[in-house]
Amino acid sequence: MKKITWIFLLAAFFIFLTRSILIGAVLEPILSKELTNLFGMPVSIRGLRADPLYGRVWASRVIFMNQPEFAPGPHLDVKGLKFDIDFWALTQKRVLIGTIFLNEPYYFIDRIATPKGPNNNVSTWVDHIEGPEDSSSTNSGPSQWKVSINEIVLHNGTFILNDTSSEEARKKLVFEKLNGSLVGFKWPSDPAQFPQHVRLQGTFGEKYPAPFWIEGVANFSTSKVGFDLKGEVPEGHVMDHRLLWEGLPVQVTDGKYQLRVHTFCKLRNLKSESLLKLESLKVTPRASAGGLMWGLPMMASIGFLESQKAINLKVSVHGNIKDPKFEFTKAFRKAFQESLARRTQNGLGLIRKGSAKIASGTEDLMRQTPTRLAEGWEKMTNLVSTVVPRMGIMPNPPSARVPDKDPQRNSEVAT
Repeated sequence: MKKITWIFLLAAFFIFLTRSILIGAVLEPILSKELTNLFGMPVSIRGLRADPLYGRVWASRVIFMNQPEFAPGPHLDVKGLKFDIDFWALTQKRVLIGTIFLNEPYYFIDRIATPKGPNNNVSTWVDHIEGPEDSSSTNSGPSQWKVSINEIVLHNGTFILNDTSSEEARKKLVFEKLNGSLVGFKWPSDPAQFPQHVRLQGTFGEKYPAPFWIEGVANFSTSKVGFDLKGEVPEGHVMDHRLLWEGLPVQVTDGKYQLRVHTFCKLRNLKSESLLKLESLKVTPRASAGGLMWGLPMMASIGFLESQKAINLKVSVHGNIKDPKFEFTKAFRKAFQESLARRTQNGLGLIRKGSAKIASGTEDLMRQTPTRLAEGWEKMTNLVSTVVPRMGIMPNPPSARVPDKDPQRNSEVAT
């Protein structure tokens, strides 16, 4: 009997020590299935550990795969996470998390063309949860779940936005080495409120990554995403953003830039103000380029752009992000090109005015010089005729001849 008791106690002790592994093994397939149904996309969890005694959860890998119509691969891939959670709240369809740490999170947004217009792999799962009309407050389906996360901490993350929805809108934005946090995540939430505080830094650019930072408030837990963010790229390379020059008869081959941006979006209405500084530009005509750019001679425009040590531009973008006719990258490119055109036209205009003024001044000087020389000679002659007699000097009259020392020449002169 004692032997059985000891075996039972040892087994219980072993289970207690390995409880997180055992519970994780039981919950892993259940949770993967529930998340797959909730988000409408395949979800897999690996190495799950859960300790209900302390409310802790670990996982070595969490992957949300893209839906079949999007690019093959993960929409979200986290290589290690841990957080504290209220397990008892789950029975009431509430997810209450303190701080969640995400190690090397990879987040990929894919925007594609469909017969109904552009679509992306974010709105797809948001609509699956909330419904297409954002009716989360009245929906009796999966949206009854409520999520609250005090803080999300990112370490060495990657964010990629790939847009292939049209030839004009195509772009690929790459953010890497992301470190920062998002505080105050609540879902669902009022889209008119910005409860989340964002702080992020990393690199921006695919081939020439440049450091950047972003700070502000936001609401990412609604289909009507809103935010009020400020950010800066202190020094970047223009070759990572050649798309901005698409449609122009020239292409940029080298140069640097500095960017400061303030972007505000509320209830899908977006307003963005950017200060862009271009430095040390190198520009060449495209093969199909004509003789003019912005109504100006091509080579004169290129010469101006390359001669400026710095070109300061103000780029403003406004629009409704749900409007099918509005696309931020296209709108930003248009605003950038218009601002660059005004700067070039004004700059060449000032040069032409300066050249005309110099030419006009030179012409006036050449026209007035003979008169001024004559007036100066006359004044000098008058001065001599007045001053010399007063000094007791009697100059020879114009008709007087000075006798030559050569007698023969004097006789010739007399004759």
